[in-house]
Amino acid sequence: MEKKRSSRERVSLYFEEPGKVRARKEDQEELNDEEVLVTTRLSAISAGTELLFYRGQVPDNMPVDISFEEYSGAVRYPLKYGYSAAGEITDAGRFVPRQWIGRRVFSFNPHESSFCRSLSDLILLPEDMAYEDAVFLPSIETAVNLLHEAKPLIGENVLIIGQGMIGLMATSLIAGMPELLVTLDKNPLRCGASLSMGSSISFDSSSGSCMDLIKEELDRRGQGAGFDLILELSGDPSSLDTAISLAGTGGRIIVGSWYGRKKHAVDLGSSFHRKNLTITSSQVSTVPAFLRNSWTKARRFELCLRLLARIRPSHFISHCFDIHKAQEAYTLLDKEPEKSMQVVFTYGD
Repeated sequence: MEKKRSSRERVSLYFEEPGKVRARKEDQEELNDEEVLVTTRLSAISAGTELLFYRGQVPDNMPVDISFEEYSGAVRYPLKYGYSAAGEITDAGRFVPRQWIGRRVFSFNPHESSFCRSLSDLILLPEDMAYEDAVFLPSIETAVNLLHEAKPLIGENVLIIGQGMIGLMATSLIAGMPELLVTLDKNPLRCGASLSMGSSISFDSSSGSCMDLIKEELDRRGQGAGFDLILELSGDPSSLDTAISLAGTGGRIIVGSWYGRKKHAVDLGSSFHRKNLTITSSQVSTVPAFLRNSWTKARRFELCLRLLARIRPSHFISHCFDIHKAQEAYTLLDKEPEKSMQVVFTYGD
């Protein structure tokens, strides 16, 4: 059914060009009969993926996101993007029961103050879940998918490179299984958070002595052969060399990072071949093939909501910006990433 235009306005965030974002007022589309209107209360920035768009580091002619029809086209500026919005249903089409109005929902929607969606495109939030926890749903879902694909074994030695929100969620989920769980990040705030989420030890990856310290820790614990499982979540392709160097014989390296245009000449000519390593990419858009007989996206979302209720990651929100101050938010993440954890947008009253 074709949508009509509405006299109502919304505020939408646009990536105008690399290095520039702007909140624009635009017409709100009219509801279809089967849709609801969601008023956004909070949306979260993905400091990894969104900075690729902000910096102009997304490959030319690549679809924005194959998971969503509206993102199926190639990257062209200006561009609306984002995928972590939590809000309230404030209106409903003719064929939607009125009791849906007032319900709180999550959507993989760009940063904007309101939007129309079918109920099937929304995830109903538990009544007692804060919006501040709900916006971490994409991070926890990605972490769950990573662990499904990594298949960690109890008693293994595990290294997680990168302690952004996905890395911290993965650390929390895997904590207690490994004999040794080491994490790396160049942000001291994230290293401290990693310890609180269950890592055995967390190292500053920007330190020149980091690799020596890790190897000393492995030797001290009698695990000098290296790590059995490594999750690469830093967004930095040079971290693959770190992973290859620290992996033990037969080790598995799972890459959850999307590097965009960032390139690095990975050293595959030394220990990679002789240690018989496996490097596998992980992508959250679908359920891993070996699980599709028993798992669906809906089942995974149900699990993620239970995990969010347990972890309550809202304490990782370090900065809240009104959507009209979005340029300040992205400048902070781009120029001074060590000062932030999770950055979110608010939308007034």
